[in-house]
Amino acid sequence: MSRVLDRVGLADRIFERVDRLSGGEQQRVAVARLLYQDPEVLVADEPVASVDPTRGAEILSLLGRLASARTLLVSTHRLDGVLPYVSRVIGIRAGQVLFDKPKDAITVDDIAEVYRSSLGTESTEPRQRYSPLTYAPAGIANLGASNTPGEFLLPQIVPAFVRECPGARVSLTIKSSEGVTNDLLNGTVDLGFVGARSDNAALHYEDFASDEIILVCAKHHPVASALPLDPAQLGGLHRVEREPGSGTRAVVEDHFANLGVPLDPAAIALEVGTLAGLKAAVLSGIGVAFSSRLALQEELQSGLLQELPIASVKIPRQIFAAWRRDRELPLPARRFLEVARREVMPSATGDAARERS
Repeated sequence: MSRVLDRVGLADRIFERVDRLSGGEQQRVAVARLLYQDPEVLVADEPVASVDPTRGAEILSLLGRLASARTLLVSTHRLDGVLPYVSRVIGIRAGQVLFDKPKDAITVDDIAEVYRSSLGTESTEPRQRYSPLTYAPAGIANLGASNTPGEFLLPQIVPAFVRECPGARVSLTIKSSEGVTNDLLNGTVDLGFVGARSDNAALHYEDFASDEIILVCAKHHPVASALPLDPAQLGGLHRVEREPGSGTRAVVEDHFANLGVPLDPAAIALEVGTLAGLKAAVLSGIGVAFSSRLALQEELQSGLLQELPIASVKIPRQIFAAWRRDRELPLPARRFLEVARREVMPSATGDAARERS
């Protein structure tokens, strides 16, 4: 038994009670028991969940060698470290099988769907259909938007709306996704555009534009010397974050929690309430930041900011149009939605939007 414990790095704890060991050490005890029993079928449930990356790689290597003439079934959040030791991958989310593929056929998009935050997944609701307005309504379109749609999508729409509705004008309030959601619920705005859905049944959400959240840093940042980044590395990197209530922040935090490597709040170097502030902070070298690809196109193309790829990680999300279910959209807001659908959905990210029946 001492020889087996030595293989998982616990030879010096042989006389210690298991309930006095740390979570990671208890995980290694379970692997040691498996090695000692030498079974024909190995079932490993999160074998490296509480183990540091170096020890985790050693444990997976042990399991891989042990499984060379056996069946190995692994349940894990961390697919990247397990892939070298398996031949087939079944992706399951909320009890639903998303894919069942040979290891070599797995794509980063497959992996993204497993870990994707429900806050940013496509709406399950059909698009609300209205009879097209045959005239230009007058009045005010009271809109709310989070930063990404408010600064980078709606400016494409407002000129077209004003041209088509000379008797109407737009009142636009830009807040966090949480702030816009609250304004919709209390009736301050009629129509909102947000980067994350809430679970409030009083609101109707429909897909408006596709987006992707990426990690960026300033040019020549030291972290860019070793790419792609391991997801486990991110917890310790100094980060510039959007304010609490930001849809981008909520989606990112949820994604990495699903991945099994939650981001460390202690690594936040600065919180800012605007995209302009976030970009300025990253350019000054304060830290890396997650942000919308839509919002960073100019800086990425000019080379001011650099995208940091993360191994096996992609963070897609939808931007949503939202309004209250119990109220008809006022005519100016309804016409604005018509114009917005026409102006943005086909070209917001270069991909054809999905039309729902």
